[in-house]
Amino acid sequence: FLTGWPGRCSGSDLPNDLFRIIFQRLFGLPLTCLTQVHNASFVNNRGNQAQSVDRYGKSLTGAKLPGDTDRFRHDKMKILVHQVLTVSGCGSQVEPVHVFGDLMSAETRLAEQRLNTRVGIQPDILLRVTADDDEIGEIKGVGNCVSNMSRATRDPTATQYAVTRRERDVKTEYIRKANAIDRRQGHGDSAARGDPPQSEWGPVRTRLNEYKVLGLAFGAHGELSPDLVALTKRCASAAASRRRHELPIGGLRSLEGLIRWQYSCRLGMAAQRAHAEHLRDRIAIALPGCAQNRATNPAANVDAFGRGGLPDVME
Repeated sequence: FLTGWPGRCSGSDLPNDLFRIIFQRLFGLPLTCLTQVHNASFVNNRGNQAQSVDRYGKSLTGAKLPGDTDRFRHDKMKILVHQVLTVSGCGSQVEPVHVFGDLMSAETRLAEQRLNTRVGIQPDILLRVTADDDEIGEIKGVGNCVSNMSRATRDPTATQYAVTRRERDVKTEYIRKANAIDRRQGHGDSAARGDPPQSEWGPVRTRLNEYKVLGLAFGAHGELSPDLVALTKRCASAAASRRRHELPIGGLRSLEGLIRWQYSCRLGMAAQRAHAEHLRDRIAIALPGCAQNRATNPAANVDAFGRGGLPDVME
């Protein structure tokens, strides 16, 4: 809670509507921004199922809907992680195409550009905290939806279980994607499943084994995955070593702790803000009379007090 406290240390000023969404979520209260659309029906494109809006926004958050709200949430966190790495003096490249691109045929690269045929193995970030040690960082958002929260409650003794699970899934997903591309290019049995023995790996799977994959997951309450927490520690250590002679701090460990606290605040607050914006932008979908394909219209936003965003503002 404290590492996500809004303020100057977070590096962002919250408008009133996002502030109320974040704090109502933190205390487990019904969201007042959903007052006008409570029980409104919308179509979940995942199975074309009709669903209704609940008081906590879990159905809206977890549904597959038109618009780019998921990508907006993802890209904001990706850019922030890139900035943290850059400020710390660490190497960082956003969406590097050279990691696996030279191993793909022209046909495979063309298929990766189409949404309906892509496997999606291009990393979000290629980072280097220490010399000659490149790592792949994959950004993932864990929404405050029913599926993620039910997974968390299955093991109540595990802290931050939802983001930890998502972190683990990232690493198995990369292995599956690498094998899928290799099999598409004729390496191995196309009907095979799972990860083959190392002697049967294709070129993409072999290249993947040269990198450590980090699952950088963030949750709606500002929780961070263990890989992301460990990355903030390493970045803080690198930044403290670079700037120890520039700042009037007693010792290296004190400076490292201060920088780490600032990074945690910024990432935690940014995660909460990104998830709150994601929900706010989806409220237009559930408004009576609003077309789902206009969900990203900024005029359709409803504020945290339940005002605005009625169908008559849809131009």
